[in-house]
Amino acid sequence: SFCVAGAVYGCPGGTYGPNVGAASVDDCVTCPAGNYCPYGNSSVGTIVPIPCGSGYQCYEGEIEPQLCPAGFYCSEETMNVCPAGYYCPIGTAYPIACEKPGTYCPERSFQELVCLNGTIVEPKQISADAGLEFNLSSLVSSSQNNSCRDCPPGTYQPYWDVNRTTCDPCHAGYICTGRTTNPQPLIRYAESWYGTELEQDFFLPSRDDPTWNGYICPRGFYCKEAAVVEVACPAGTYQPDLGAHNESDCLECPAGQYSSFSGSSACFDCPASSV
Repeated sequence: SFCVAGAVYGCPGGTYGPNVGAASVDDCVTCPAGNYCPYGNSSVGTIVPIPCGSGYQCYEGEIEPQLCPAGFYCSEETMNVCPAGYYCPIGTAYPIACEKPGTYCPERSFQELVCLNGTIVEPKQISADAGLEFNLSSLVSSSQNNSCRDCPPGTYQPYWDVNRTTCDPCHAGYICTGRTTNPQPLIRYAESWYGTELEQDFFLPSRDDPTWNGYICPRGFYCKEAAVVEVACPAGTYQPDLGAHNESDCLECPAGQYSSFSGSSACFDCPASSV
């Protein structure tokens, strides 16, 4: 406070009055950084600055503490960018490690970000036949590139696995080409497949859809569980259906017909001279 002509006045907000006998507002001292000096009343102001407190920021001359903004962490005097590998929601005093499986945190994160569909956390080993085994210990992940890995060909990442921790074997009768989210993908990303029997038999999503990444096993071939490529039925056999599971689905050509090449979807009548 200070006194003028016998009247007492409180120092204005953002300042404080540490000295006895102050005679004017000029004797009020600016509140230092890391503290705040609230408004008092007409006759009583701040005498001692109040520490800002962790999770808040107070610049010089602050009237009230300000919550640390999202993506930053604050000590009493400084505001710092939340580092990669951590996240800082509003009011953060200390960065929080980004350690939930299947998440990553770039610089200035205010929450953990989930790996994209079809990707999982860094695996300890990769095996299409056995699925994937993961290290679920605390991961400090700074970016999608070093935290999230595409599911390999022959596997898919279930969209319902919110923690993005497993890649499961692709279903028999289908090929998963990598970063696949559906165990029975129906589209193959190649111009030549548009307008063919495959399109006529199945509804296909847009070829720009990034989530399917695979296709149903074509006619003349079979695809076992977790297959990376389709296997052609041998010459002398045919396979007329989409989605065949194993070699037993390859049928022998009936009498009077033949197939000279592997991967046949139909047999042909033998020439009259060969009957």
